[in-house]
Amino acid sequence: MTKIKATNNVYEITKAHPEVIEVMVGLGFSHILRPGIVHTIGRTVSLEKGAKLRNIDWEKVKAVFKEKGFEIE
Repeated sequence: MTKIKATNNVYEITKAHPEVIEVMVGLGFSHILRPGIVHTIGRTVSLEKGAKLRNIDWEKVKAVFKEKGFEIE
């Protein structure tokens, strides 16, 4: 299982694991597909903070990532 730190910003996570983008879109982070979002906002927002901003249940995020082979630390 691939480990991802919840405190890492979205840019770092998607750069290291591009397949995470599809997981994030499935959770409701659809704005991540807009050009430039990952390179701008993604550099300052962590996965956990992004979930809070989008009103996405953090426990659901962790569960879905786990289903896809990622463990959020």
